[in-house]
Amino acid sequence: MEDAGAESQMDLIKKWYDGYHFGEFDVYCPWDVMNYLRDYQHDPKKKPTGYWKNTSDNAIIRSFIDYAGSSITEKLEILLSRGSIVEHIDENLTYDYMHSSEENLWSILHLTGYLTRAWEENLKEELPEGTIALTIPNKEIKEIFQTTIMKWFNDSARQWDRIALF
Repeated sequence: MEDAGAESQMDLIKKWYDGYHFGEFDVYCPWDVMNYLRDYQHDPKKKPTGYWKNTSDNAIIRSFIDYAGSSITEKLEILLSRGSIVEHIDENLTYDYMHSSEENLWSILHLTGYLTRAWEENLKEELPEGTIALTIPNKEIKEIFQTTIMKWFNDSARQWDRIALF
C-alpha cells in the first residue's frame, strides 16, 4: 500500500477485498488488490470495483441455482444480511455427483471463493461435527451475490412449479 501511495485506501480495500479465511489466516484477494492499486495509481479518485467476477465462467454456479430450486432462498437471504449458514463442505466433489444435493452448491460456492469460513469467535453456538459456518467474505462478493447470483436465482424462480406453494 505504501509503495503504491495508497495508504489512505486501506480501510476501503479491506472492506472490498479482505475476508477470506484459511486456517488461522485472514487473506485478501491478491488479484483484486493488485488490480485496484494499478488503477488507483493512474487515477487516485478510483473507487474499488469487482475485478474478480469477470475472471471465470460461472456456468457451474448457474446450473446449481437452476437445479436447486426455492430451498436455498432463506439461506441466500441470511448470507446477504451478513449472516452465516452452517453446511457440510465436500472438498472432494466430482462432476459426477455435483448436482446430487443442495449441500454441493454450498461446497462449490466455498471452494470457488464466493463464500468463506466465518470466524468461530463470531458464532453463537458450537457447530455440529463435520460442518463449517459460511459467510460472504467481502463487499465485492456481496455485490456479485446481489447482482449476478440473485438475478439468476430470480430467473430460475419464475420457472418453478409453485402450485404446491399456492
